[in-house]
Amino acid sequence: MNIKQRTLSAAIAVTLATSVVSMAHADDISDLKTKLHDKYPSTPITEIRHAPLDGLYEIDMGRNIAYTDQKAEFLLFGHIFNMTTQEDLTQKRLDDVSKVAFDKLPLDKAIKIVKGKGTHKFAVFSDPDCPYCKKLETSLKDQNDYTEYVFLFPIDGLHPGATAKAESIWCAGSENSRAKAWTNALTEGKEPVAKHCNNPIADDQKIGSGFGVQGTPTLINASGKLVPGAVDGQALSDFISGK
Repeated sequence: MNIKQRTLSAAIAVTLATSVVSMAHADDISDLKTKLHDKYPSTPITEIRHAPLDGLYEIDMGRNIAYTDQKAEFLLFGHIFNMTTQEDLTQKRLDDVSKVAFDKLPLDKAIKIVKGKGTHKFAVFSDPDCPYCKKLETSLKDQNDYTEYVFLFPIDGLHPGATAKAESIWCAGSENSRAKAWTNALTEGKEPVAKHCNNPIADDQKIGSGFGVQGTPTLINASGKLVPGAVDGQALSDFISGK
């Protein structure tokens, strides 16, 4: 056997070995997915992959991440950090699975607030009586070029009367009137005039719940990044600009 033949044989052997390993990994994951579906039939499992730690598998559960062993006997909820690079590996994956297609949001069901040229677009699921929502709106006074879409997400269990207030704000009249009523209520404490009309509040709550929104405010920027909680300062500027 000459050198060329030996080189070709070695290349074929490596290719075959790689294929066998890949098939074995695929079989492992397929078997694991079956076990998990059998044990947790009501849990949405969208993808399984090998985790950064040997013996662990990473599971996408809708917008959540969990880890399990090969036998699916244990579930681990938490974050894995690479201490060499100081990276939160779990958070990177969570950012991916929680991304929202911003251009698919039904923006006609939101209050539109434009400042400056309205260049940077973002959405927020918000409750008119939520103190952190008020903090966010106050922080936005320091921003000068954005379009904010407010999806009404009142939580009466925490703030009795929030739904009635949200309805009054939506029913304030024109798009500009709604925007003014919202801003006045959250940044100046001005109560909206009580009104009733057809409104998208129930739809907004359903949309938010579909994205895993559990509290307010929850923000989504044009890049699809979803962030729960109030953001301010440079972090807010970066978020609005799509970073």
